[in-house]
Amino acid sequence: MLILANQDRPTTKEGFNALIRQNSGGSDEVSEQIIYNVGYLVYCSNIYALRRLKESENARLNLLADKMILKSENERLHSRIKELIEINDELQDELNERGLEIENLNEELTQRSEQ
Repeated sequence: MLILANQDRPTTKEGFNALIRQNSGGSDEVSEQIIYNVGYLVYCSNIYALRRLKESENARLNLLADKMILKSENERLHSRIKELIEINDELQDELNERGLEIENLNEELTQRSEQ
C-alpha cells in the first residue's frame, strides 16, 4: 500500500495514527510489531515515491534534451530554407534573363527572315 500517494489517507499525524489503528484491529493497544509494520509501510512508501520522483525527473531531463535537439535542428533547417530561397531567387532571376535573351534572339531571327 502506498501511503504518501494515497489521497484517501493524508500524510499527517492523524493519518498515521489511523493507519496504526487499522493495523492494530482498532485496538488502543499498539505492539512494537504494529509500530514496526507501520514504520516499514511508511519507509517503503517513501522509497517508492522517491523512485517515482527520480523517474519523473529523468523523463523531464530527457524531454528537455529532446527539446534542445529539436530546437537546434529547427534552427538549422530554417537557415537552410533561407539559403534555398536565396538560391531559388537567383535562379529565377537568371531564368528571366535567359528568357529575355531568347525572346530577343527570336525577334532578331524573325526580322532577318522577313528581310
